[in-house]
Amino acid sequence: MTEQRREGRTDRYSVRGYEPGDREAFLTLYADVFGKERDATWFDWRYDGPYVSQVAMTVAERAGELVGALPFIGFRLRAGGDTVLALQP
Repeated sequence: MTEQRREGRTDRYSVRGYEPGDREAFLTLYADVFGKERDATWFDWRYDGPYVSQVAMTVAERAGELVGALPFIGFRLRAGGDTVLALQP
């Protein structure tokens, strides 16, 4: 649990890994922040692609509400003769 103080007020929020039930809250947060509506198909294409076994994202929540997210896009990167998984924020 992380604690942030502002003007004599304490706001508590938690930071954790993404869970499948977070998708709708993430899409709502995305629309609020970027002003663009996205749907589940877009989310799956962008963050739950063929190169990752689970969505690579860290989320922050306060009072049960998703208030922040750091998602990563997984892709294959070839360097020399090696191919590795890369995560782009």
